[in-house]
Amino acid sequence: MKLEYTSLALPFIKKHSHLFSEEVHSFELYKRMVAFIMAYSFFEPVSDEDGQGDEGGKSSLPLMVPMADILNHIAKNNAHLEWDKDCLRMVTTRQVAAGEEVFNTFGQLANWQLLHMYGFAEVWPENIYDTVDIPMQVLFDEAKLAAGPADVQLLEEKWLFLGDQGVVSEDGSFIAGMEGILTDEEVYESFKVLCMTEVEFREHQEKEGWSDSDSEEEEEERSLSYEKLSDLPEAWRHLLAAAARCCMRKYRNSLQENEQLLIKENWEKLSKRQQWSLLVCYGQQKLLNRIITSCLSEES
Repeated sequence: MKLEYTSLALPFIKKHSHLFSEEVHSFELYKRMVAFIMAYSFFEPVSDEDGQGDEGGKSSLPLMVPMADILNHIAKNNAHLEWDKDCLRMVTTRQVAAGEEVFNTFGQLANWQLLHMYGFAEVWPENIYDTVDIPMQVLFDEAKLAAGPADVQLLEEKWLFLGDQGVVSEDGSFIAGMEGILTDEEVYESFKVLCMTEVEFREHQEKEGWSDSDSEEEEEERSLSYEKLSDLPEAWRHLLAAAARCCMRKYRNSLQENEQLLIKENWEKLSKRQQWSLLVCYGQQKLLNRIITSCLSEES
């Protein structure tokens, strides 16, 4: 952003010094204006025919749309923006009662994305698109802790193999949503390989990751909703729960402490920023807790 300001905005300001001032139109002002545009702008979908635009069918240029930008967002929105050839229309998606607020959607965004891009978050469990990340490295570290010293080298071989197969990466994460694990194929393949015996792994290596059991039925089993986590092999469930517990420990407050902060008398003592941050953390903790309880439900 600093580079954009110095290479684009600042030369323009200097060229038109009779209209603009470097003291007034500073980098700080530029940052605020960029944040304002990012929070209130829209992106026109790009048709398939022209083949342009970035991933997700959006053009690269943001558009400011007066009136449309006054609508707030919730995940369970009751209206959305439609692009016609000559106009834009805000269209309701269901019956809206008299006096009921009309809500647009900014997209399928988790609370952390809403806070980062727009400065707010939704109360649990209203954001049906909320997610939590489990860093892949955390899973590997927990697998090494659970293994004996003699098995660590084999685990490291397995992890390198998964990396070569494009299943895991150094900075990658497994993602859990409101209904279950969203990166189910990566999670399934990682657990399958990490929990193989050495003989099974060597055979798997020779086949370069292909398995005779990779059938449509197995593909169906890879759908990892919370209800299905209890059906996973015991070693898989224990490892997934351990990784989720490790992520839980990274929060400043425990789940129970954050639940206390959500009580009205405590909530009202927090600043707006603290409230939004609390909602993000609490939602992620609830998802991690659901992973833990789903994995260990058979043992309770």
